[in-house]
Amino acid sequence: MYNTSMEDTIRRIDELFFKIITCKQEHQRDLKRLWHRCKDIITEISREDVICRRKGRDTVRKLELVAELDEAINTLEQYLVFATLLGG
Repeated sequence: MYNTSMEDTIRRIDELFFKIITCKQEHQRDLKRLWHRCKDIITEISREDVICRRKGRDTVRKLELVAELDEAINTLEQYLVFATLLGG
């Protein structure tokens, strides 16, 4: 279904979720919002994969989504570190 890097990315996002639920309740809402954005981007990438398979090549849109996902994951990780430093 997905290439190995996408499977690794999905696994990484799921691991971030388990870190989020260990944070204090007051930080969880914002972190979960960022996490849901990552999941939404993955859904968009999945839809774009269908188009890519039909065309036989990666589209510009898919490449943009992958870059957006990387940025969203990095942002989530940074906020998770901040939340942890603020007391879990």
